Amino acid sequence: METRKIIYNKLADKVELKSEKVEFALDLKQLESYTSTLKAKFSKYNQKFKVLDDMVRDIRSEAKELDKLSDRLLKELDEQEREGIRIAKELGVKFQDTAVGKKWENISKDYLSGKYDAIKRGLAINIK
Repeated sequence: METRKIIYNKLADKVELKSEKVEFALDLKQLESYTSTLKAKFSKYNQKFKVLDDMVRDIRSEAKELDKLSDRLLKELDEQEREGIRIAKELGVKFQDTAVGKKWENISKDYLSGKYDAIKRGLAINIK
């Protein structure tokens, strides 16, 4: 029993442990350099992409306008041809043989030669 008392008395005493300072260290300079470089390059990329994005928005707007104009031209060509044929018939001549008919045909050939159609095909490019 006496031994037990001695052990309990020893355990009851405060025991202080020696403290040691431990430092946890990593060399993060290279990682910080990579991060800094990446941020700078990403910022430049975003600036360029914003310019490109603005250009695409402008091109889409212009493309829509070109498409509308092209459709109006086709409609007008059809209407003028029908009107020209009607008037020429009343006069007893062929529309294509008149000066107006020849001019209409040149305009129509210009359109049909692909100059305007190429624009319409270009409108089909889908940039995402």
